[in-house]
Amino acid sequence: MSRWDDEDFKEQVRTAYLESEPTSETNSEILQQMGLDFEISPNSIRVFLAKENILVKPVREVNKFN
Repeated sequence: MSRWDDEDFKEQVRTAYLESEPTSETNSEILQQMGLDFEISPNSIRVFLAKENILVKPVREVNKFN
């Protein structure tokens, strides 16, 4: 059974992410730390949170050449 099949695990991930008060600037670091804490790929956490519609997406600056 995958850890992602466990509803308690999913709730732990959701709670840990939201309690960390993510911003677009801190999101990558939070996901890295969560990956270490939960012993799972930060990318799989990112995908899960995106599917849950709670992932804070990074803001990318657009370079404009005038």
